Amino acid sequence: MINRKERCHIQAAIIVYDTHAPSTFEKTKMWMEVLRDKSDIGPEMIAVVGNKDDLKNGLITEEEGREYAESEGAMFFETSALNGMNVDPLFFKVAQRLANREIRTPSTSPIQLLESPRRNLRRCCEELI
Repeated sequence: MINRKERCHIQAAIIVYDTHAPSTFEKTKMWMEVLRDKSDIGPEMIAVVGNKDDLKNGLITEEEGREYAESEGAMFFETSALNGMNVDPLFFKVAQRLANREIRTPSTSPIQLLESPRRNLRRCCEELI
């Protein structure tokens, strides 16, 4: 169960679904809800990504994916992890949006990137599942 009092302090998110597996597309809606409830990021910092675009005749059309992302105010991309199509533009666009905004922690002080033990970095999002 998700602890509604604890928030995940992230700056951007990429939600990926398989264009050939409708159940994964449905889960993007669950993840969008989790991000709305548990994080401080706005929808403009979320990318909804349909993967496996290299395989034709996907069950989730580009129009369906784009329409959903736009209705949420999120970015939309179709990619192929197999051949790398649109992977670089996806990460470039997310990085560009991050660079173009002032990133603040909940206490409104500038973020300082420090090395942390891996278990601390994963704690927040492990609790979301």
